[in-house]
Amino acid sequence: MNELERTWETCGIELPCWEETVGSTKYFFKGTIGTGELVFAPIYWFYGHFSVLYYDPVTHKYRVFPIDGVGTDYMYKVRTFLDHVDSPLLI
Repeated sequence: MNELERTWETCGIELPCWEETVGSTKYFFKGTIGTGELVFAPIYWFYGHFSVLYYDPVTHKYRVFPIDGVGTDYMYKVRTFLDHVDSPLLI
């Protein structure tokens, strides 16, 4: 956002293919974090392990963050939130 003119600026980003990093898993854009990385998570329903994919637009590299505790025997529904706060006192 251009604070002086109070207008939003657009910026296009071309992402490299992530199949080399995570295979054929389909990921969807969830948002950005404070470091400027783009965050992607798989679709809601999945089998097997669950991970979140980070893309750094400066280094043009992906980083995979596995989420432990989700089993591999059943189909799971997982929702990803980037703004979760454990305590309402921090809001």
